[in-house]
Amino acid sequence: MDSSTLTSRQEWRAGWTLVLAASLGFSFFSIMLVSVGLFMEPLGEEFEWSRTLLSSGPAIATIVTAVLGPFLGMLVDRFGARKIALPGLVLTTMSIVSFSLLNGSPTQWVMLWVLFGLVAVSIKSTVWTTAVVGVFEKSRGLALGLTLAGTAVAQTAVPPLGNFLINEFGWRGGFVWLGLGWGGITLLACLLFLFDHRDRVEKQRRADKLAGKEVTEEAPPPDLHGLTGPEAWRDSAIWRLAISNFIVMALTMGLSIHMFPILTEAGVDRDQAALLVGLAGIAGIVGKLVTGVLLDRYRPNWVGGITLGVAALALFSRLDGGA
Repeated sequence: MDSSTLTSRQEWRAGWTLVLAASLGFSFFSIMLVSVGLFMEPLGEEFEWSRTLLSSGPAIATIVTAVLGPFLGMLVDRFGARKIALPGLVLTTMSIVSFSLLNGSPTQWVMLWVLFGLVAVSIKSTVWTTAVVGVFEKSRGLALGLTLAGTAVAQTAVPPLGNFLINEFGWRGGFVWLGLGWGGITLLACLLFLFDHRDRVEKQRRADKLAGKEVTEEAPPPDLHGLTGPEAWRDSAIWRLAISNFIVMALTMGLSIHMFPILTEAGVDRDQAALLVGLAGIAGIVGKLVTGVLLDRYRPNWVGGITLGVAALALFSRLDGGA
């Protein structure tokens, strides 16, 4: 059945497991940036590292993934989301576990983050949203909202979980368990459920061939009329989206990375601080779901403008240091 003829209910019946896998994948991409604040205190005490050095790692990884983002897009277009995501999950898991081998060298700290940025780009949002967009049409906004809520799920669960692991197994064990635990669950889900339009068409072609039916040419994804590379470079809307996204990510990531250390330095107990940081993740989940529903009903530029405006007001309200 052509996906354009499916109802919203039918889309979800066929693709809810895909959204689950994609959301888990995006959450795994986020766990290092969400959890790094938990590791700052034990790493700083053991190696006498400054906050500037500790903060430089996530910044470096973010720059690396941003620079490599367009190349990832080309690979996804050529090979499909599944063939990029599965090896990417394995490599990212190994990269996270490798942080347990830190020996106090600032150079090693920086290089591990460079390595993380190089491999984690393979599981950034481009992979997961491409798979979801190629399958969902009627309920695309909500499906994307649930997919992107993965990072908010990580923001909710990782602070208390990571703090528990550090308390029980030390910071080295924390890196190992976060990498292998979250990464293993995500890899299993993606092995079972991650597919995109290309995979679905190929599966149908193989089934038709085994049944002796005439094999048709591969159909394009539903209702996806994108720009060519040169057109995208010249399109002012693309540049406005890129610049606004960069500004928002720089502000929100900087705040989320340092929120846990800010709370603990203000005298809040580590366990309590972890729970407080996790509350922001719950708000993020609600926000992404609401945004996804709105995108299915209203013009995206209005939805994006309003949500970014609200975020700007929220950040502005923190300038006076008020609670």
